[in-house]
Parts: sequence; C-alpha cells; structure tokens
Amino acid sequence: GHGGSKDVRQSLRDIQRQNQLRSEPPLPRRHKRRWSQIRSEGVLPKPAPQEEEEPFILDLKNFPDLANADLGSQNPNIQ
Repeated sequence: GHGGSKDVRQSLRDIQRQNQLRSEPPLPRRHKRRWSQIRSEGVLPKPAPQEEEEPFILDLKNFPDLANADLGSQNPNIQ
C-alpha cells in the first residue's frame, strides 16, 4: 500500500506544479484586486471622532500632572 501512496503523492505534486505554472499569469491580477479591497477597508475605518476624543480626555483627567508637564515642555517646540 505504501507504493500506491507514493505514486499518488508524486501525481499530486505534478498537478500542483502544472497548476502553479498555468495559474501564475492571472494570479497577480486577482491578488491586486483583493489587496485593493482589503486596503480600502483598512484605510477607511469607521471610528467616530468622539470615541477617539473620549479616552484622550479621560487620560488627561487621570494624569493631569503628566499632561501639564508634557504640554509645558512641548508647547514651545510645537509653536
């Protein structure tokens, strides 16, 4: 039975090689389209701006000393 399994594996490898050679030209086109869809979803997330501001304000309230120190040291650099 082992001999048969080896033959099957060899035939599968040959089929895979042929499929790869045949499918190489159209693959990049499909991949580009899929990447464009994935990029559009990743580049255009839908987080509400208020949700982003809330944790920021909470952080400033939780660490007023750190926030004041950072603002005081960064203000001259930013301006």
